[in-house]
Formats: sequence, C-alpha cells, structure tokens
Amino acid sequence: MTRELHDAINSFVMDSNLAESEMPNAAERLTHVIDMTEEAANTTLAAVEEAMPTAETLRNDSRHLAASWERFKAREMDVEDFRSMSKELEVFLQDTQANAEVLNGKLSEVLMAQSYQDLTGQTIRKVIDLVHDVEGKLVELVRLSGAQREEASKPAAPTVAEPDIKAQGPIIEGIDKVDAVQGQDEVDDLLSSLGF
Repeated sequence: MTRELHDAINSFVMDSNLAESEMPNAAERLTHVIDMTEEAANTTLAAVEEAMPTAETLRNDSRHLAASWERFKAREMDVEDFRSMSKELEVFLQDTQANAEVLNGKLSEVLMAQSYQDLTGQTIRKVIDLVHDVEGKLVELVRLSGAQREEASKPAAPTVAEPDIKAQGPIIEGIDKVDAVQGQDEVDDLLSSLGF
C-alpha cells in the first residue's frame, strides 16, 4: 500500500513536470504579465496626461467662440467685433486641425498600449490550464491515498487457521525469512527510502 502511494506521488511529479519546468515557467509567465500590464498602464497614463492640455485648449477656445457666436446671433456685435471673431474662428479651425492630430496620436498610443490584453490573456489562460492540470492530479492523488487509508482501516477478515501455524515472535537469523524487518531502525530506513 505504501509502495503504491509512493509510486503515485512519483508519477504525479513525473507526469506533470512540475518540479523542473512548468511551475517556474508559470511564475515567469505571470511576472511577464505583470510587467506588460505595468508598461501599458504607464504608457496609457502618460498619453492621457499629454493629451489633456490639448483637449483643455480646444474646450476653452470653443467656449469663447460659442459665446462670440451667440452675441453675433443676438445682433449684439459691431463690425470690428465680427472681424475679430472671424480671425479667431480662422485661427481656431487651424489649431483644431493640429490639436486633432495630437489627440489622434495620443489615442493611438493608448490603443496600442491596451493591445497587451490579448497577449496577457493568452498567457494567463496557459497558467490556468496548468493549475487545472495540477488540481486534477492532486485530486487523483488524494483519491488514491484516501482509498488506501480506507482499505488499511478495514478490520481484517477472520481467516481459517492453517494446520501448521507458526508461532509469532522475534525473528531469528538463519531460521526465519530474511526479507522481514527486524527492528525500528529498519522500519525507519524503509519509510525513508519510500520518501516518507
């Protein structure tokens, strides 16, 4: 029973390649995901911070022109004010084209920075698959050890005594079987060799 459990543990480690490659690889993959996420967050924050003054300028200029336009529609503007508004409108339209290019560039940076999600999602899925594999093997190992425990705890069925029953007692060298354990030290050695 102990040998079967020991073999199951060895099989678990051998089948899953956990000790040497998969688990360290999983840790490296998750570290890579963290690094990519941090880089994307920094790129996104930097692009947004750089775009905010441009957006603020657009907002302020458009508010000013909207107020001037309302004055024009209400016929509260003289010819000089109209000429001034026309020049402001011309400058605003030119600046808006340049500012739109800046904003478009910054939004593209944000979009590219967020493309990490696809790559990190694939990496995380691989690690999740590994975790499911380990979980399945551990469940099987627990099932095996639980079944062996139940078997060991069952009371032995009464046996019919054979006619030539040998007396139980200490092992005598040269007379009794050699493969039997002869002391606590040998029991400890046997369990140690089995990995316990």
